[in-house]
Amino acid sequence: EHSPTARDTSRLLSLQGKGAGAWLNASPTSQGFALRPCDFRLASLVRLGLPIHLSDWIGACNCGAPLDESGYHLLSCKTGGGPVWSHESIVGVWSDCLKSLSIHHFRELQNRY
Repeated sequence: EHSPTARDTSRLLSLQGKGAGAWLNASPTSQGFALRPCDFRLASLVRLGLPIHLSDWIGACNCGAPLDESGYHLLSCKTGGGPVWSHESIVGVWSDCLKSLSIHHFRELQNRY
C-alpha cells in the first residue's frame, strides 16, 4: 500500500482551494494567456501528480540541479524555473497591452534560462 508523501498531501490540499481548477475551464482572452498543447499536458500531469520526466527533454535546470520526475524543482527554482517563466509571461502580456494603447514603456531585460 502506498502512503502519501508530504508533497502528495500538499498537492491534494491545493487542488481543493477555491479556483484551483479554474484554468481547466477558462477561455484565453488573448494569445498571451493561451496554453500550448505541450504546456497543457505538463500542467495536467503536475496537477494529477504523475511523472513528467523532464530529464528526457532537458538534462538539468540552469542552476545545475538535476530535475526530479515530478517537476517540483523546475516549478520553484528561482534561477530558471516556473517563477521566472511566469514573471516573464506576465510582463509580456502587460507590455502588449500597453503597446496596444500606444503607451510608451521599456521592458526589463529578460532572464534567459
